[in-house]
Amino acid sequence: MPRAFRGDTNGFRGVTISGPLPRTRTRVLRNFSSLMVIKGLNLIAPVIALPYILHTVGLENYGHIAFTTVIATFAGSIIQYGFSLTGVKAIASVREEPNLLAHIFWCNFLASLLIGLTVIAVHVGLVLSVPSFREMWALHIGAILLAAGNALVPHWLFLGLERSYYAAVGTFIVRFSYILLLILFVRTPQDYVLINFLGAGMAWLNIILALVVVIGVFRLLPIRIGYREIIYTIRNGFSSFLLDWTPNLYNSASIMLLSFNVSPITLGAFNAANTVVTLVTSLGQLLANAFMPILSTSFSLHRISSRFLVITGLLVATLVFAFAPFGAALLAANGQDMIERNLIYLAFSIPFAFGYYAYGYNYVALTEKREQAGYVVLLISILGILLSFFIVPALGSVGVAIILFLGRGSMFAMSYVIYRRFGYSA
Repeated sequence: MPRAFRGDTNGFRGVTISGPLPRTRTRVLRNFSSLMVIKGLNLIAPVIALPYILHTVGLENYGHIAFTTVIATFAGSIIQYGFSLTGVKAIASVREEPNLLAHIFWCNFLASLLIGLTVIAVHVGLVLSVPSFREMWALHIGAILLAAGNALVPHWLFLGLERSYYAAVGTFIVRFSYILLLILFVRTPQDYVLINFLGAGMAWLNIILALVVVIGVFRLLPIRIGYREIIYTIRNGFSSFLLDWTPNLYNSASIMLLSFNVSPITLGAFNAANTVVTLVTSLGQLLANAFMPILSTSFSLHRISSRFLVITGLLVATLVFAFAPFGAALLAANGQDMIERNLIYLAFSIPFAFGYYAYGYNYVALTEKREQAGYVVLLISILGILLSFFIVPALGSVGVAIILFLGRGSMFAMSYVIYRRFGYSA
C-alpha cells in the first residue's frame, strides 16, 4: 500500500484544486473570512450568551459550570490530536486525488473518533468514581460531551480544501440555535445544569451537518479503514499533537488548580475574563489558519504573515487593556472589579500567543523540526505545571496569569529561535 494511504502524504505533490487557484491574496482573504465566521461564532456565541447566563444563573452557579468545563476542555483538547495541523497539510497535499482524499479523510476522522470515545469513557469513569465530581455528575457529563463534540468537527478538512464556507454555514446554524435554546430553557438559577447539555446537543448536530457535506457535496463516501491504519495515523501525528496540545496543557492545569483553591464566585469571575481573552487570542489562530494552506506548499509569504500576526497581537493586547473596565461592566452586574483585574492580568500574554502562532503553527509545525520542537514544548508545559503547584495556590488568578505569560513567552521564544536558526531550509 502506498505510504500516503497510511497517513503520510509527503510523497505527493498535487496541491491544487480543480480549476485555477485564485490569487494568493484572494485565497487568504477568503480563508480568513470563512474562518472568522467559524471561529468567531464558536467564541462570540458564548460571549454573547455570557451576560445572559451570568445575570440568569448568577456568578456562583456559573463558577460550577466553569469548574466542569475546565476539566472537560482539558480532556477534549486531546481529541483534536493535532489534526488542525496534520489534517490540513495532508488534505491540501492530495485534494486533486479523490481516492486518496477520501482515504486520508476517513483515516483522520476515525482516528479522532476513536480517541474521542476513549476520552469520553475515561472521563465518565472518573466522574463516577470521585465523590466530589459525582455530586455534579450532570454538569460533568454535559461538559465532556460538549468538549468532544466541538473537537470532532472536521474543520481541518474544509480548511485543507479551502472550502471553509461550508463549515461556516453549519457553525452559524448551531450557534444561533444554541443562543435561542438558552433563552427558551434557561430561565432560573436552577436551570444552570442545562447549559452544558444544550451546548453539547448543538455541537454534535454540527458534526452531523459536516458529515452531510462531506458525503453529499464532496462525495467522500465512507470506506473501510483498517484498525492498523487508524493506529498508524495516531502514531504518525504524535509530534504535531504535542505542538498543538501541550501549549494548552500548562494553562488548563493551572486553571484546574485554581478551581480547587478558590470559591465558585472567584472562579466564575476568572472564567468570564478568560473567555474574553481566549476570544481575542483566537484571532491569531484564525489568521494563522488562513495562511496555513498556502504556507503548507510554499514559505514565500511567511515573512509577511508572521509580521502581520505579531503586530496584530500587540494591537489586540492594547485594546484589551484599554477596554477592560467597559468589558467587565458589560459582562456582569456583580464581581466587575474581579473580572476587570483578570482581563488586565491575562492580556499581558496575548502578544506571545500571536507570536507563537506566527512562528510555531505557521513555521515549525510545517517543517521537519516539528518533532524536536514538540518535545521542547512538552518540557515547557511540564515545567509550567510544576511551577503552578507553587504559584497558583499562593497567588490565585494572578498566579494563573503569570504561568500563562511565562509559558506563552517561552514557546514563542523557542519557535522564533528555530525560525532564525534554520530559516526556510527546515
